[in-house]
Amino acid sequence: MYSDVSQAEANVTSFTGYNNISDSTANSLYARYFKIPMSPDKTSDYSSIGKALSMNMPSVDGVIPIKAEHGRGIISYKAGESTVNYTINFTAKQPRITSFNKIMTEKSGNAAGLTGYDDLGITYISGAAVNNDNGSIINSITLNGSSGTAVDARLWALANVHPSLVGASMFMMPAEQMVASGSYSRTNLTAEFFNFTAEYPCTVTVLLAQAATADSVYLTADSGWACVNNGDDMAGTVAAIGSETPQPPRTFNNFSEIGAIAYQWRAQGRSMGESNTYVKYRSGNPGLTEDLTSTHVDLSAKLKYVYQKSFDAGETINIYNPGSITNVEQTAVMPVMVQYYIPDSIAGKVIDEDFEEQVSTNPNYSIAGGWELDGTAGSDTGYSGSGEALCVGYAPGKTLTAGVEVTSEYYLPISYASQTGLVYFKFDFFKGEKTNNTKLYLSSSNQYNSSTNVELTDLSNTNTANCDIGVWYNIEILVDLDKNNYTLSVFNSDGSLKYEKTGEYNEETVRYISFGTTASNNWAGQYNISGYATKIDNFEVHTHYNQSLIDLQESGDNFTANAEFYSCSWKSNSYLILLAAYSSDGELLAIKDLEYLSPVALQDGKINQALSMPSVDNATKYKAFLWYDDRTPACSAEEIDL
Repeated sequence: MYSDVSQAEANVTSFTGYNNISDSTANSLYARYFKIPMSPDKTSDYSSIGKALSMNMPSVDGVIPIKAEHGRGIISYKAGESTVNYTINFTAKQPRITSFNKIMTEKSGNAAGLTGYDDLGITYISGAAVNNDNGSIINSITLNGSSGTAVDARLWALANVHPSLVGASMFMMPAEQMVASGSYSRTNLTAEFFNFTAEYPCTVTVLLAQAATADSVYLTADSGWACVNNGDDMAGTVAAIGSETPQPPRTFNNFSEIGAIAYQWRAQGRSMGESNTYVKYRSGNPGLTEDLTSTHVDLSAKLKYVYQKSFDAGETINIYNPGSITNVEQTAVMPVMVQYYIPDSIAGKVIDEDFEEQVSTNPNYSIAGGWELDGTAGSDTGYSGSGEALCVGYAPGKTLTAGVEVTSEYYLPISYASQTGLVYFKFDFFKGEKTNNTKLYLSSSNQYNSSTNVELTDLSNTNTANCDIGVWYNIEILVDLDKNNYTLSVFNSDGSLKYEKTGEYNEETVRYISFGTTASNNWAGQYNISGYATKIDNFEVHTHYNQSLIDLQESGDNFTANAEFYSCSWKSNSYLILLAAYSSDGELLAIKDLEYLSPVALQDGKINQALSMPSVDNATKYKAFLWYDDRTPACSAEEIDL
């Protein structure tokens, strides 16, 4: 299977938390958890914060978790007396936090009983940080301040994790420092530990071995936090060291109570490495299935006090002291898990708003999508204009200040805010004399922030697009999140192109489009005067999952190219599938093609098309291609060498 390579790289679909490797001939399969770089303390994109260790752990059922956007599978084969290892490195983008602010200040060095060592603080691991495989570390690791090497091998690791928590991202807390006398955790009982924001809606779960105190935020009425387990044991589990039997496998999680068990595996001094005898207890024997004794672990804790709260994308998430931390280390075991809501469908027709009756506003626009209108925006009621429309910079009876930009935004629903594919805006635009400028902005932020806005153009008659007063135009904006660019087109009423502009769009998503309008000097401070208001109408937004692939299979004397691509909600796309046979010197011996015109569909639908060819005499290579109608590749070609 991997006879010709010792290491392979695999980029997989964004938000993939796990990969499976299946090979019945392998003698062993290990999952190596990726090592986050020691410097800097956090990645610039917040896919991780702090440091974490990498170590080999046996894979459960061939599953390789992706942590901090990386995962590694190691397959071992016996060849006589020799062992050959093959490695596959997986990379997949994960939901990320967008800001992090640490409040707690724990003691380090002598004050924490760690002479010569520095407190690491809080570690965040994106992706599938929480797994039910005895390999999810939940306390941040202490490092030698001078060398940066790990020195604390007393690792708290999760076992018997409730199914609803498996796959979560996680913040790891410095338990060893939190229990120290005089620590922040023990002297600031209701204080904030840290806060963060995330790019997607999420549910945060805080697990404790001891109940939070009554005055903590987790048990405060109207705080939004819910206690989902108030001390009920996970049925059929035993958190014991030696005396209590039987002990179930540490992968057992067939229970209804939300929670997990944490074991503090023994260390050999403060050295850390895979050759360490004690480390092998966790990864080898007793590992997942054998009984534990005090030889293997120092402490254990049932994390059966569980608190949860859900948050919107971009909302500040505050994590507080539960108030129950003492000098007993189990009380400081506090994994903070984050589970993101990733859209099932990221493409289709999002909205078609013609403003016939009134503007459709949505108070929950940051999640569900909708308009957030400036107070001076509203529906046109016939002021020297035409019919019903949205007046983005003027509402009758409202007073504006000359030269001050006001903004109205349309937010895409969070379920459509993808990091890949196309976003398409289409609307009619009418330039009125009541406004001076009308600028268009796009942003990936979930709230207005000029520093994150990308200005596309100014549609005013005296600026770049040069739209005349009193004339309707059609505006189209196409954003390609894979190519990081956009195209803005202005069409006259007869369909001819008036103005076009292309530019860079390097933000990860499109969350909203903003209409920034500035009042004209000749009417500021007045209202209900003659003249035109600036309007938009027939507003549409579409998104498109812009991925495709081609696969080539050999079956007997036939070769089949299987193409996969997606329909689009605003236009039809033409695809061309090609299957070709070549001789050993590269001569084209035969070729077949199939052209397919995808339908216009309200929602993106996956389309599969196949093209077959019988084997060709003297052919030594077959190649399959998938092209767009302009004969540019839609994806990489596939080939089979005979």
